[in-house]
Amino acid sequence: MDSSWSSDTSQAILLPGPKRFRISSETVKFFRSSWNRTDVLPSYSGNIMKPFLDLIIFNIQLARSLGLVGSALLSVNYFATVAILRAVTPAFGRLAAVEARLEGEYRAGVARVGRESEEIA
Repeated sequence: MDSSWSSDTSQAILLPGPKRFRISSETVKFFRSSWNRTDVLPSYSGNIMKPFLDLIIFNIQLARSLGLVGSALLSVNYFATVAILRAVTPAFGRLAAVEARLEGEYRAGVARVGRESEEIA
């Protein structure tokens, strides 16, 4: 093998026939990074499909062990619990907005007191 083919700065692609191409290491890095980005897409489908498949298998096994009536009553229990929690839990977004408004008013008041105290002194 020719020593020029094992260079650190470039890699060679051997094609059938007499033609040989040299590719710089920057080009190889670019294509490897783009290949890594394309590997992300299948992982998203796996991250979505696996929990969905687990849910289906869990519900099938639950229906086999409890029966359809037991599964239906358990589902009603889940939905009732969600409704109760939504009714009892405060709206955290609204509370955060009120907190931000009150903090803004407080800071404006403190700044106004500081300004007016300088005018008095």
